[in-house]
Amino acid sequence: MASKRFSLRGTANGFTLIELLFVIAIIGLLGSIIFSSLNGARIKARDVKRIADLRQLKLAILLYIDKFDTYPPDTCAGDTSYSGGGANCLPSSTGDWHANSGLRVLVTNGFLPSLPKDPVNNSNYNYFYEPTNSGSTLVNTCIRVRLEKGSGNTYAAAFFGPAASSPIRTPYGTGYSCSNINEVY
Repeated sequence: MASKRFSLRGTANGFTLIELLFVIAIIGLLGSIIFSSLNGARIKARDVKRIADLRQLKLAILLYIDKFDTYPPDTCAGDTSYSGGGANCLPSSTGDWHANSGLRVLVTNGFLPSLPKDPVNNSNYNYFYEPTNSGSTLVNTCIRVRLEKGSGNTYAAAFFGPAASSPIRTPYGTGYSCSNINEVY
């Protein structure tokens, strides 16, 4: 009679520890590839929102100009969506446009439901409103946003007014102030 051997494994067929670790490593590698590509998609989505907000602000200002035959008031020169501020207004710590921002008239007159804020909205990424005066006469207006594409030093802007090279243009460019934006899209 043949002797029976005792086996801890019995008849169950399973995976060895090495096989399980190998599969887990492959799943982790694929997960990291997917997450890194999703980060690029998030950046693109934020930039698309910035451009859409820029166009919405541009349209609201054009409607304001059409209705009142003037630009929004220049109450906070150099106002931003992050800290308010500007030459005539003290910076706020609310992470929002200043309460005295000249753009607030767009909301009070029904051209916008609320003033848009940058998706990141910090000291590096925010919306910037810069009216330019010559004495008491408004020469032009610029709204600028910083995009995350490329090295993060790309800006998009909308210009209004007779001093702009064309009455209304919306360029891409690299540079900090509205005067340094140089590519039209």
